[in-house]
Amino acid sequence: SRLEEIAAAVLAGGYPVVIDAAFLKREQRRRFLELGRRLGAETVILDFQAPEAVLRERVLQRQRAGGDPSEAGVDVLEMQLRDQEPLSEEEWRCTLAVDGADPRELAGRLRGMNLQTT
Repeated sequence: SRLEEIAAAVLAGGYPVVIDAAFLKREQRRRFLELGRRLGAETVILDFQAPEAVLRERVLQRQRAGGDPSEAGVDVLEMQLRDQEPLSEEEWRCTLAVDGADPRELAGRLRGMNLQTT
């Protein structure tokens, strides 16, 4: 709820917003899609997909390196993979699928879109 309040205030101020969250449940995504519609903001879902092996290795590397603010381990990853709700047909209409195994892929895709950023 607090993230939604902050996003609404920033959008109302005329600035673009990126909400960085897992959004595993449709209800979580629905609230932000409705917020965008209500405030007349273009909404894009970035759907990052990567093989489970890549995700597991990233989590393990982060844990080995230490110092990462995220305490999420492989157990959290497994829960997220198990409990995520697939995107609805409506959500797919505003989704940009991103190859999460290649970090450069998103930058290239965003350059090809006509998004205003500050």
